[in-house]
Amino acid sequence: MKRAFLLGMLFSSACLSPYIFSATENASMRVSVNVLAACSIVANEMQFGNYNPAEADAIRNTTTINATCTSGTSAIIKMDDGSTEGEGSSLSAPIRRMIGSEGEYLEYAIYSDNGYSAVWGGTAETGVAMTGTGSVINLTAYGNVPALQSVSAGSYSDSIQIEINF
Repeated sequence: MKRAFLLGMLFSSACLSPYIFSATENASMRVSVNVLAACSIVANEMQFGNYNPAEADAIRNTTTINATCTSGTSAIIKMDDGSTEGEGSSLSAPIRRMIGSEGEYLEYAIYSDNGYSAVWGGTAETGVAMTGTGSVINLTAYGNVPALQSVSAGSYSDSIQIEINF
């Protein structure tokens, strides 16, 4: 009798199991995100090395500015005229100077092109435009210290603020 009962239960389960979950309902779940336009910037130091004021040749060097923006984001990278700008300096025509320990100034310029003709300034016209890719974009800054400046020996430095507008 137990055996017949168990066989009956087994048979009933096997026959009825496809019908226990025979109905199905579907739903959809919306998934979304809002991607923001964002940028970041890192500026490396520009070191000119040794300067001999008696030499007839300017000294030049380059550095890299690393900018990262959301893909498709338009941006402009601008530089101010430094912390010791010269008389008549402006964001569109910066007159940059490094200051020495004796309070003397050593003029220099930073350009956005390797022909040293486009001064990198602090306006939309003198800044450097870029479009983000989502990856780092390396921009080169070209520095020049003009020759034959009458200055005392010592260390000279300046600090430039760099900003990215997007």
